[in-house]
Amino acid sequence: MATLTLVGRVTSPEEFKYPEALLRLVADPWLDTLVEQPAAIGSLHINDKQLTGYVCIPSHQMPMLVNAANRLLFIELNGTPLRYRKALIRDLHLSTAPE
Repeated sequence: MATLTLVGRVTSPEEFKYPEALLRLVADPWLDTLVEQPAAIGSLHINDKQLTGYVCIPSHQMPMLVNAANRLLFIELNGTPLRYRKALIRDLHLSTAPE
């Protein structure tokens, strides 16, 4: 499986306890065949001082993400609240322009 690893910092909420972030976008061919949105597309967990996330994306979207990776400015993750240093990701939004 193809994986795109993004490294950055958490900007919101301000003064977040874990300012470093690592997000792995994994191409999943199974998602290409789904008709409905799954309940969760990934997960977050915190270890040491880093927020780490794993998100599955449809494999046909990976080439587009690789081409845009150097222009990405913001990634917005939505999902369940962190509980015991873990959370589920329900959707994400990638932005190449300041908001």
